[in-house]
Amino acid sequence: MAEAVPPSNRSPNVVATRLPELVLIEVLRTHLASAPAIEHGWMAALRDPVLAPALALLHQKPQRRWTVAELATAVATSRSVLDDRFRQLLRQSPIRYLTAWRMHLAMELLATTALSVSVIAQRVGYDSEEAFSRAFKRERGLSPSHWRAARSSPLAPTAS
Repeated sequence: MAEAVPPSNRSPNVVATRLPELVLIEVLRTHLASAPAIEHGWMAALRDPVLAPALALLHQKPQRRWTVAELATAVATSRSVLDDRFRQLLRQSPIRYLTAWRMHLAMELLATTALSVSVIAQRVGYDSEEAFSRAFKRERGLSPSHWRAARSSPLAPTAS
């Protein structure tokens, strides 16, 4: 039977790699607990008992076909309360927020991987490459493949 490694015999690398993360989390927690109240935006949403878990779900599972009703049920509130909170604190609907989050993730994948547009579309919650391309072009002004090409071109201005 294998014995558990006592804490004193654990690799110091585990502590060294996790320590900065833990310190940052504690600093942020302390700051948020003592910061003055913010009426809207990210900081307010992170403090909100309805929005915080809703945002966590959207961020954890952006590929899921969320509806406002499903998200509201998952965070134990009504659709109207959830929608009102999103609009009051984040100035957009839950589905609009989800679309923006998906586009952010897609841009990261387009910029940092060689994954096909079709694979990226599926990873960020679109059933078809065409639907994803239309949504991406509506948000960014270029198709995903053109945006990627413009990003990688040394002569092209950086797209935001």
